[in-house]
This record gives sequence, structure tokens and C-alpha cells, in this order.
Amino acid sequence: MVEERANLVYKKYSYYKKKRSIAFCASIKHAEYMNKFFKEKGVKTVVLTGNNTNEKRKKEIQNLKDGKIDTIFVVDIFNEGIDIPAIDTILLGSLSTGVGGEK
Repeated sequence: MVEERANLVYKKYSYYKKKRSIAFCASIKHAEYMNKFFKEKGVKTVVLTGNNTNEKRKKEIQNLKDGKIDTIFVVDIFNEGIDIPAIDTILLGSLSTGVGGEK
């Protein structure tokens, strides 16, 4: 079921995606799963969480702007807003059974 849902998200992503995406995930485990799943499909992705330093966040945001990566899967950051005009697609993820909800 988890892989089915990830496939559905990927299909919608592929259909609607323009160039640069942010994907909000429910937990670190969820973000890591989706990151791995998308990488296996050839999408250039990274995970950023509240545990990353500001320097790491800035670096990956710049990589997104520069087209070095396609999608950033995020957990516990950017929840109150972010101004990155380069972002053209937003994914709002939720958990499905099998991808734990712990952070």
C-alpha cells in the first residue's frame, strides 16, 4: 500500500511538475522514504528537516534554484511560509499505513 501511494504521488508529480518542487512530509521517515523512491525514478532530490543547519538549508535551496536538484522533501521547516520564487510545484504529503509517524 505504501508503494502504491508513493507511485500515485510520483505520477501526479510527473504530470504537474514544472521545474522545482518542495514536498512537505509528515515525518523524517516519510521524507526519507519518498526521497529514496523519487531518486530511484531518476529525480534529483534531497531531504531537509528541522535538524539541519541553516547553512545546509541555504545550500540546498540554492541548489534547487540553480537546477542542481529538482525537489526538496521537508519536515518541520518552512511550515510558516517561505519565499522562494523559483518553486513552481508544492506537494503536501500525508502518511499512509506503513511509513511510521515518528519524527
